Amino acid sequence: TTYLNVVRGGAFEEISLGNSENIEYIDAPRGIIKDRFGEEVVGNTTGFDLVIYGNKLPTANKEFEDVAKKTSELTGLTKDRVYVFMKDTQTKRLREAVLIHNMDAQKALVFQSITLPGIRARERYVRDYLYPEAFASITGYVGLANEDDIKKWKNIQNNGYVGRAGVEQYYEMMLRGERGKRIMKRDGRVSEGVVFLEPKQGSDITLTIDGELQKYMYERLVEARHTLRTDGAVGMVMDVRNGEMLSLVSLPGYNPSWFLDSAYKDKIKEVFNDKLHPLFNRAISGTYSPASTIKPLVGFAALREGVITPTTIVAGHEGVLVVPNLYHPDQPSLFRDWKIHGDLDVRNAIAESGNIFFYAVGGGAYGIKGLGATKMKQYWELFHLGEKTGIDLPEETRGFLPSPEWKEESKKGVWRVGDTYNISIGQGDLLLTPIQIMRYISAIANKGLMAQPHIVKNSIREMLVPLETKQNEDERWFNIIQSGMKATVESPRGTAHLLSDIPISIAAKTGSSQINWNTKTNALFVGFTPVEKPEIAIIILIENAQSSLLNAVPVAKDVLSWYNSNRGLAGQKK
Repeated sequence: TTYLNVVRGGAFEEISLGNSENIEYIDAPRGIIKDRFGEEVVGNTTGFDLVIYGNKLPTANKEFEDVAKKTSELTGLTKDRVYVFMKDTQTKRLREAVLIHNMDAQKALVFQSITLPGIRARERYVRDYLYPEAFASITGYVGLANEDDIKKWKNIQNNGYVGRAGVEQYYEMMLRGERGKRIMKRDGRVSEGVVFLEPKQGSDITLTIDGELQKYMYERLVEARHTLRTDGAVGMVMDVRNGEMLSLVSLPGYNPSWFLDSAYKDKIKEVFNDKLHPLFNRAISGTYSPASTIKPLVGFAALREGVITPTTIVAGHEGVLVVPNLYHPDQPSLFRDWKIHGDLDVRNAIAESGNIFFYAVGGGAYGIKGLGATKMKQYWELFHLGEKTGIDLPEETRGFLPSPEWKEESKKGVWRVGDTYNISIGQGDLLLTPIQIMRYISAIANKGLMAQPHIVKNSIREMLVPLETKQNEDERWFNIIQSGMKATVESPRGTAHLLSDIPISIAAKTGSSQINWNTKTNALFVGFTPVEKPEIAIIILIENAQSSLLNAVPVAKDVLSWYNSNRGLAGQKK
């Protein structure tokens, strides 16, 4: 008796009420999503669902068929489809089921002006994505709740919506409001004491994103993809002082509004079948060879471990490192540079992206012992590469850090010096996410303090995480690496010299990653500014491009120029 009255009392009360009166649930609007300056990015508007009420449908066959026929005529759906849906709703004794979600407003008004037993166009809240494509990689989208959602979340019903990606999914509990509930008599007239639970709107969310910068980044990357005919692209800007993401774009993208309207079912099908996977957030889930963007870290490790000094010189050797083959002396292994360089120290090797220098520093050559694969992996881990950043977006991936042990255990063979040479320049099996690369660069910028990326203002998380480095002793090494990255822009031979006319000091590193057995190239640019007192970091990645100099660098230049002109180093609107 106690169990029935106390534990299950609420459930039996609802069933009892349902026998004499109809309980109708009232939608609650989701929370508003705004950018860092308070501009609305995602809001709510009103729409209509065409709802079938199972217990109000006619029981007589002729009348039932007439309702199905009329509904078919008004909606454009086939009579068979409407009939089966109505019959299924009635047979299963469902209180209600939605035949059409977010239906055309004009059609909804027609249904509201006539009386069809068991059929009603009901007003509801619909998500309003104000800049859908530009913000899709951040906001995500909402979709109809399934059985798993209903089990997982409280206060949600069959016809409710839940976040499916982005902050809509990650902050579902905050954004989703509490639905209301009212009692209506079976004849449709509202009972006395109408509402006994008012709907409550979900909590608003303020993003760290700069909306205007986000739109510019999106438009510039779309232009680059169209011009270069590339597969995909990533662009991000982060405040290195606190980890606030100012921009995050992943292309190709999609329109979140498509998932709200059944009229776009063909578009949705295209999105899911697209071989370039528009729903896949490349910024946090895509794994790429970092290419030469790893060289600042290799240089830092070599200086700190005493493998080289700031004045160590490695000659260009005509652009080829020759490794003798003991078994076939006439078939040595050749590791090529991307161009012939002269003598380079670590600063110039970073600026000019000399492969021969980093082959020697990483794997050993020309009298330099080299760090070796195990030591390099230790430094990758020191800078938290190969692990999730913890950004407040769903589906982040870890990347992959290869090692001699992994290669032997996975039966891919014995680790060879060539493997070490490859990872020394960010090639081979080393795979990182774009956001990991940018976060590690933030630690170079902050001289040992790593920013914690986050995308919502009111999220509680550490802003800066100190690395396990000896900051006072390591400052000298960080300064040298920073000077090399600054020379990447300022030196006429630097690989990002195109940026030299921007009136702010910029430290940068470019990279061109060979993929698909050297048949394609991913172009990368990463950097921070100003060098003296860093405020922002940036990464641009163009998939299946040509070289970073031709593709990623021009995009980075335009974004940094826009930022300098429209925000300045204070990060505020001018």
